[in-house]
Amino acid sequence: MSRDSRNGKISIDDIDGLVFDLDGVLIDTFQLYLGVYAGVLEELLGRRFSQEELVGLATPTERGTLHAALPADLYPAGYELFQKGYVDLFDRLAVPFYKAMDALIAVRERGKRTGIFTGKTRFTAHFSLDRLGISDAVELLSSEDDYARAKPHAEGLERIMNEFALDPARTLFIGDQQNDIRAGESAGVITAAALWCDTASIARKNSSPSMIFHTEQAFLDFVCS
Repeated sequence: MSRDSRNGKISIDDIDGLVFDLDGVLIDTFQLYLGVYAGVLEELLGRRFSQEELVGLATPTERGTLHAALPADLYPAGYELFQKGYVDLFDRLAVPFYKAMDALIAVRERGKRTGIFTGKTRFTAHFSLDRLGISDAVELLSSEDDYARAKPHAEGLERIMNEFALDPARTLFIGDQQNDIRAGESAGVITAAALWCDTASIARKNSSPSMIFHTEQAFLDFVCS
């Protein structure tokens, strides 16, 4: 683990609220999304898209990706198929990060405020949290249905801080992508890079996360220290 020297030695006692990204931090959904989007596009556009094509269509939000992939007149049907595919394939293709979920639960048990700032829709976010059995540990969800501008904008993160009246200097946001760190930096919070998912992508030359956790266990040790 490394830390930003501006913050000195950061401990869990320095934090009143912890906001989690969802995909790539609490759960690996890469194969799940590939399967879901591939099914939607094949059904509506009549051909199978390659993994490279699907990755190229990806945006920071679920709805944004569907809008990028489909003509406007097909979007409503695409969104219905997307929701159904997500539910149908979740148990087979989603991979939970159990120690990261333990960290979320431990944070809440210590009396810290907890939130989720995600590019998922409210439907898939709530479904995921319920399916993982951690809904009770999350006090507030900030999904793409709850803000106007996606990451790297900090609007969804600021919504959580405003609701809880959190001081940015005592708020930690942990994510696995460059846009997460940029959003956190924009909001003035402590940022943590979660690097335990294979799809994590945070380049230190473009940002300076306050902390870096290479494993779930390291993060769990931090919140339990």
